[in-house]
Amino acid sequence: KNLSVQKTKQYSIFQELASNAKKLQHEIKDKQEHLKLFNENIEEKIESLKSDYIELLNKHAASKNELQNINQQLSQQEQRTLKLEGENQNSIQNRQRIAEKKEKIQATLKLTQKELDEHVRLLRAEQKKLETVKNNYQRQEENLYQAYKYLQKAKSRQEMLEEMEGEFSGFFQGVKEVLKARNSHLHGIEGAVAELIQVPRQYETAIETALGGAMQHIIVKSEQEARNAIQYLKKNSFGRATFLPLTIVKGKSLSPNQLQLIQSHPSFVGEAVNLIQAHKKYNEVLRNLLGNVIIASNLKGANEMSKILQYRVRFVTLEGDIVNPGGSMTGGALKQKHSSILSRKTELEELKAKMSDMELKKEYCQKQVQTLKSEIKQMENYIVKLR
Repeated sequence: KNLSVQKTKQYSIFQELASNAKKLQHEIKDKQEHLKLFNENIEEKIESLKSDYIELLNKHAASKNELQNINQQLSQQEQRTLKLEGENQNSIQNRQRIAEKKEKIQATLKLTQKELDEHVRLLRAEQKKLETVKNNYQRQEENLYQAYKYLQKAKSRQEMLEEMEGEFSGFFQGVKEVLKARNSHLHGIEGAVAELIQVPRQYETAIETALGGAMQHIIVKSEQEARNAIQYLKKNSFGRATFLPLTIVKGKSLSPNQLQLIQSHPSFVGEAVNLIQAHKKYNEVLRNLLGNVIIASNLKGANEMSKILQYRVRFVTLEGDIVNPGGSMTGGALKQKHSSILSRKTELEELKAKMSDMELKKEYCQKQVQTLKSEIKQMENYIVKLR
């Protein structure tokens, strides 16, 4: 039993060993097959492994080279980075300097713009002022031109009037010859009445009418001078003239009572003899001619005053109408004279005064024009500078 158990046990062991042996045989066979296969490919494997090894070596070398290259690039990149960091720092500093410079330039620009605005304002103000001065210059130049024109015209008129005076234009032939001969062939000739009196412009027409032909009567010192002059006219057949010797001609006048009756009348202007100016030595002669003549402002008033004085006095209006003693009336349109003897004399005196005044104005205008011309030139230069 023990043997059977042992045999069974041994058989079981045997079976197990047989099974293991069989497995080992299979394994041996597999190993042999594997070994056979290995023996057959070993050279190829070795060659393949050598190729792989060489390839790996190449890859390793390439990787090593690439690593070195990368390290070198990295080193260069680090250097470039350092350089860029330095340049960046410089750029930051430059940017800061540029920002500061920009700030200064902006401040300067702002100040310059302010100055420019002020210059523009000043330029416009100067241009406006220049325009005003130029307008003033043109006005003064026009005034100067008018002054030249007036003086030229007045000078021509003066020369004509003086020529007429010198030639005694407007006088009768006999009167003219006596006046020409005074202080040469004849002596004691004072002059024609029209030459020796001054009449205000507003009374010219009335006095001319009141005097009539008596304006050309010649005042002489005495009867002897009158006789000599008459003889001179006869001898040379120069015509006729009326003479008024200062030694014998006596004046006329209205009574105080007559004047008192009409002086308060609104049309009363005055006694004709009192409305003219002359040397006192001619008073009697002028009173002889005008002593009983009253000047009235209008014809209606002259009629009323004539009636008050019972038509005994001669009245002459400012327009030249006449109310004669006795009540007769003379009037109408006066013949327009280019220049009567009396008005010519007044005009010549007024013309001389006006010319003297105009000469002063002309000189003033000349100075003004010259001053303004210089001022315009200075202003134009200044405007150019401002531009």
